[in-house]
Amino acid sequence: MDLDAVQLGTLGRGLYRMLSLVDGYLAAKVGWDPEGFVGLAELRLDWTDELAPGELPGLVLSTSARQQLPPPTGFQPFGNDCEWIPYRGEQAANHS
Repeated sequence: MDLDAVQLGTLGRGLYRMLSLVDGYLAAKVGWDPEGFVGLAELRLDWTDELAPGELPGLVLSTSARQQLPPPTGFQPFGNDCEWIPYRGEQAANHS
């Protein structure tokens, strides 16, 4: 069964609600393959251009992890001593 953008967005928001209740992590991101976004070294080396202006929606960082990175913008409080760039849902595929 394929999920459409609305269903995937609903699933993503539910996973973020669950994540907001968990503590003890440095970085997290909901998705099919988020590993490249959740390591502090990768964020510092590979994603600085996107992180600085807040262009990694859904990225959750502990406050201590965020303080180890260059000063990003767009972060908001996210339960359990974490901050995040709010998740915007999934975008529908353009099938022109």
